[in-house]
Amino acid sequence: MNTFESLLETQKVMADSDITTAIECLLSCKSGVTAHLVDVATAQGIVTLSGHTDNLLSRERAEQIAEAVRGVRSVRNKIAIPATELPDSTLRRDVEETLLQDAVASQYEISYTAREGVVMVLGEVPSWSEKRVVLLDTSTIEKRL
Repeated sequence: MNTFESLLETQKVMADSDITTAIECLLSCKSGVTAHLVDVATAQGIVTLSGHTDNLLSRERAEQIAEAVRGVRSVRNKIAIPATELPDSTLRRDVEETLLQDAVASQYEISYTAREGVVMVLGEVPSWSEKRVVLLDTSTIEKRL
């Protein structure tokens, strides 16, 4: 015989297949994600997202959607973003323009180089939070590609 407590306990646990179905449904109806490019798998409440998307924001959006589903314990985001080939000169110019437009980053002497698609930022800033601003500014270039 089922007691009220056991009934509540059963309702708290969602089957992995139900979690997967809910995430796939949400991915297909929410904006910002190309759902047909993303695969969803769930094992013991741990969701694995795989496939590919064209930008970092779409990848992050898929993870946020999955995390919001009831029963999800954690999300492993393995969605790949194909690299966009940019000449180093273009990449360096984009970093320079981005840092010059930022009120915090533009106050400091920061140099940057690009070699084989990797940007190196050099300089000194007075605090960790300002360092974070500079690094976030450079990472927004990836989001715009």
